[in-house]
Formats: sequence, structure tokens, C-alpha cells
Amino acid sequence: MGRKTYKIIWITWLLGAWHGTLLGQKIVLTDSTQSILIGNKVELLVDDTKTANEVLKSTFFTKSTQLTPNLGVSNMTNWIRFEITNLGMPSLLLMDLAQPQLDSAVLYVFDLQDSLISTSKMGDGQAFELRKYQYPDLIFEINLPKGETRKCLLKLNGGQQITLTASLGSSYSILKNIESKDLLFGIYCGIIFSMFFYNLFLFFSLKDFFYFLYVIYIFSVGILQACLEGYTFQFLWPNNPWLANQSVTWLSAISASLAMLFFRVFLQTKKYTPQLDKGLNVLIGIYLVAIVMSIMGHYTQSYNIIQINAMVVAL
Repeated sequence: MGRKTYKIIWITWLLGAWHGTLLGQKIVLTDSTQSILIGNKVELLVDDTKTANEVLKSTFFTKSTQLTPNLGVSNMTNWIRFEITNLGMPSLLLMDLAQPQLDSAVLYVFDLQDSLISTSKMGDGQAFELRKYQYPDLIFEINLPKGETRKCLLKLNGGQQITLTASLGSSYSILKNIESKDLLFGIYCGIIFSMFFYNLFLFFSLKDFFYFLYVIYIFSVGILQACLEGYTFQFLWPNNPWLANQSVTWLSAISASLAMLFFRVFLQTKKYTPQLDKGLNVLIGIYLVAIVMSIMGHYTQSYNIIQINAMVVAL
């Protein structure tokens, strides 16, 4: 093999590496019975100024090294870029985005010539009944014939903590995972309801206000967890996107405030530690301020206040 041939091979390899850097890491799907997390096979960019076509060609993406990247809390737009090659899967693929509280998630699918093939949008900014798949997770369809490759862009907006927990696979593997998740949450609900009714029985038997606070605290924790998992949007207020967007903030603040009221009664802080008691009242007041700010539209600021306050409460 001559020197000229080696040069051609070397140049081809460099172009291939540059192409992979420019257009994102490639995800190769082969097993139809398993879904894969794609967090460490994507590239990330925060940009509010460009269109999807402009972002697709951007050179400012950074490679993700985490299986579930933490995108932080911001009003900015997060872009996720990746390529998918189908080597042994059905042509209908599903992507499960396990972030039920996102305001908006838009998936753009392009061919290798950068022509837009499809666009699909989901999130708690629209009624739940508009979803094709009636699950709390955001589930996108990607039509990808065997042996072909697609470029994908995922656009995420949300004023709360965003963690990219995204899985790709066949409809069988994705829906099987979701059914397992529903089963586990059902077991969790069973435990919460057992604690709720047991302590409710104690309250009616002993007439002790301590047990009443504990009962409503347990109930608030259960509802908050259901809200974080997207089940309240699915079953309680499916046609109220505004409430779905606000409920995490409200329930987080209410649950933490009830916990502190429980602390005050159980530890008798007003009697034994009056300074701590006043401090707990201040923290409860901060949670109320956060709820008001959320109602007024300052959602991200409200969420940040709750996060900071929660660290103080934990200490």
C-alpha cells in the first residue's frame, strides 16, 4: 500500500471524525428487546436565538459524558443533538423522555441532507388528552427504516430542574419499562395509603392534633410524588396545563410547610426552643412567598427559592 493510499485513508478518517463532532454522536440500535439511555451519547447546547436548522449545524455543542445529564434550572432553551442508526430494530422507534414536568419538549427529525422529516411537540403546556401515548412520560415516535440514519434535535424548555433521562428503543421495550414504572409507583401508593389510614385511625381514636398534622403531611407527600411523576396531570387535572405547571411548586412548598408545622408540634419548639420556633415560622413564610411568586408568573425564581429554602430546612 503506497504513501498516497495512506494519505487518503488518513484524510477520510479525519473527515469522518469531524463529521461526528459536528453532527453529534451516533446511537446504533440493534436489539429490539432492550431500550438504552442516550444521555452519554448526545451533545448539549443552550441557545435562545437560533432556529432548529441553524442549531443543527452549530459548532458550539459540548459532548455529554453523563448517562443522565443535569441541565440545571433556567428559562433558557436547551438543545440536545444526536444521530440514530437502525441496524436491527422495527422501523417504528420510541423515545421515552422521563421528565413529566417539562413545559415544552419538541423533537425534530432530519435526514442526512438536513431536510426536516418530522416535528412533534409535547409537555405540560398542552392538554394531556392531546398525547398519542397516554402516559406521564413524554413519548415520541421516530420512524427509521432498518439500515438508515437520522439526525435528531430535542428542544427543551422548563423553569424547573431538568435532568435528561431519555431512552430509545422499540415500542415493546419502552412500553414494558413504563409498565414496570407504573407497578412500582402503585406499590409506593399502597405504602403511603397504609400510613395515611393507620394514622388517621389513631387521630380519631386519640384525638391528638399531632396525628392530624402527620396525616395531612403524609397525604401531601404522596400527592407531591404523584405530581413529580406526572400522574396528577394524567388523572386529576388533564385539561388544565396551568395547574399542571404550577402544582409542583405549590405542593413542594405546602409539603415542606406541613413538615415544619409537624416539627413544631412534635418537638414543642415554642416552649423549649423559641428562637428555633421563630426560624421555622420565617421559613414557612418564605414558602408562602414562593407560591405567590409562582402564581404571578415568576416560576423559575419561585422554584429557585424553594430549592434554597429546602436546603436550609434540611439543615
